[in-house]
Amino acid sequence: MYANLGALAFLIAACYMTYCWDHRLNPNLKFKTSSNWSYLVLTVLIIFVIWDILWNICSGAMSRFISQAFLQSSFCFAWKPFFDAISTGVSEETFRYLSIVTLLECLKETKHQVTFVVIISAMIFGAFHLLNVMDEPFIAAISQVIMAFVRGLVLAIIYLYTGKLWAMMIIHGMYDYFMFLQPIGISTSNSIFIIYCVIEVIIPILLTIWMLTGKRYKVLQANARRIMLRQNFSFYKVPIL
Repeated sequence: MYANLGALAFLIAACYMTYCWDHRLNPNLKFKTSSNWSYLVLTVLIIFVIWDILWNICSGAMSRFISQAFLQSSFCFAWKPFFDAISTGVSEETFRYLSIVTLLECLKETKHQVTFVVIISAMIFGAFHLLNVMDEPFIAAISQVIMAFVRGLVLAIIYLYTGKLWAMMIIHGMYDYFMFLQPIGISTSNSIFIIYCVIEVIIPILLTIWMLTGKRYKVLQANARRIMLRQNFSFYKVPIL
């Protein structure tokens, strides 16, 4: 419960911070259709998210998901992983938003601004998972850093294409919920683990490269400009010291 309150407090603080920067944190940027916009691309992104979530469920063993998501004795929903996933989804996606806004401002004179923002924000997201070294084996922590970086690429792309921060929080929460249900120390053969890692890394990277080209990239650029529009609030703002 305290983690959920902390996530809510962080979201409120982010709203205040962006307000002081003459921006407004808009969790639901409206779709702005143009010759570059494509519902087919949006459908591809939705299909990828559904596939990725289902892939993680299956790779973690469906039996574990069924037995832990719903307690077999009373069919009671596992609330602790659920609330943990909510707090993580809200706080980490709020942090991603702040990272993207900050990078867009810092790199506004850069030729390939959006590309650098996507990559650097994913690197920052992955780097934060280095803290897991204190609680888990080094190899496991490094693999989490790599997976966080790759997932960070996709989540940044989806956010910049859709402008739906609330959707990103839900997607992130779903990822983490199924992850929290998996016991630590899952034993798999080396070949299965390698195949799993390749699929989990290669496909998101290919999707990211695809999204950073052609008309899709132009949509990312247009939404980045919309996100960074200054509101020019006329009433008094308390400066951040």
